[in-house]
Amino acid sequence: MRIDAVDMAMLSPSWHRPGLHDRIRFHSGVPLESLPFDDGTFDLVVSQYGIEYADRSKAIAECARVAAEGASVALVMHHVGSVLVAVGREELGHKERLLAPVGLLASARTVLPWIAHARDGQALGESANRARARYNKAMQDVGEAIATSPAPDLLLEARANVHAVLSGVDSRSLAAASRALDAYAAQLEAARLRTSEMVASALDRSGLEAMASALRAALPRHRIECGELAQAEGVLGWTMVAAPAVG
Repeated sequence: MRIDAVDMAMLSPSWHRPGLHDRIRFHSGVPLESLPFDDGTFDLVVSQYGIEYADRSKAIAECARVAAEGASVALVMHHVGSVLVAVGREELGHKERLLAPVGLLASARTVLPWIAHARDGQALGESANRARARYNKAMQDVGEAIATSPAPDLLLEARANVHAVLSGVDSRSLAAASRALDAYAAQLEAARLRTSEMVASALDRSGLEAMASALRAALPRHRIECGELAQAEGVLGWTMVAAPAVG
């Protein structure tokens, strides 16, 4: 058995050892709309939370092209009503709050040098008091959001990270602390973009039916079955399987 894994992202899992796992090959920077494989290469084609991000009709055509005679195609896709998408929507709001001009990250940047000066024993004036008040207000807003959010993990993480940076800063570590805040803000922004793509790519029932129609057209001799992937916490995604028809 051989497995070829493709993704637009750079794939380099820490567990993978080419000499040991020689039947598992990773292909980075590969669009689903243009797979680097010959026709009829695979006995099974699988996508887990991937194909819905692509140009769907082209990606389905490629899945059908690389599938061998009698192969199956199995897809798991984001569901517009899933727990994952609901958490994603909630976290988009959290990220907007944290990255806002008056949010926690901006307020922490403003107060950071004043905290360093205070630790060095310098006298502080009205500007420092305003910066501190702004930071305290941002922390209060985050605390209130944590208390009411059904998915507060990101806010809890951000509050802890920012507090850790500010709690140890002095004039010698000011530059490093500033870089740490900037790096965390960049991390949040990148996560915001990924989450936005996930929410935007989630399929409703009509989107699922359009995908099924495209797959049926690409594999007319296959049986198409769709359903919901769920567990106790709720729906996790859509499932779609195209298997060779029997008889």
